[in-house]
Amino acid sequence: LASSPTLATLRLADNDVGDAGAAALASAVGRGALERLDVSNNPRITADGVQALYDATRRAPRKCELVSKHLRVFSSSGDAADEARTLDLSRSGLSSRTFAASVLASHNFAALDLSGNNLDDDLLASLVDAVGASPLLASLDVSDNAYTATAVHHLARALRDPAAFPRLTRLSVTVDDDDPDAPAAARALGDAARDARASPLR
Repeated sequence: LASSPTLATLRLADNDVGDAGAAALASAVGRGALERLDVSNNPRITADGVQALYDATRRAPRKCELVSKHLRVFSSSGDAADEARTLDLSRSGLSSRTFAASVLASHNFAALDLSGNNLDDDLLASLVDAVGASPLLASLDVSDNAYTATAVHHLARALRDPAAFPRLTRLSVTVDDDDPDAPAAARALGDAARDARASPLR
């Protein structure tokens, strides 16, 4: 990248890149004209490499798209007021360690997608507690996971906290129809969301 300042797209998918390679890439991001970096299907990149690449993308002086099997970050850089970012970890088979990394980073995002990741009640509760105070989060998708109605009730209570989710306008949640408490949880969440003006819900 340092020797190719006009390179706009770099595809390194399926290349057995690990954390050392991710760190090297992170140190070079932002030096040239790179607009898209694809490191998909490199399973040796752990949460540490993901975090390094995310941090580099966030600091990049121009818009840069980072694509990987576990993380896709669309970073909009520039003025301090330009903070719109999306963290898409949908259907990524998140480990608890990677999930923790995504939660730690989530305060920097306007949209967070964790759908289809088999998140249980404890992980959803941790997420809600971690990102509820985010001043930027406007969209949260936790649909198609493994949590029960108990976690949905926890989310509903969080939405009723006036200090929680101050910017949230879109929330996507699903509950297993076989859960006997699902109807009550859905009603509680719907009522809380309407009170917080978080819509549309599905």
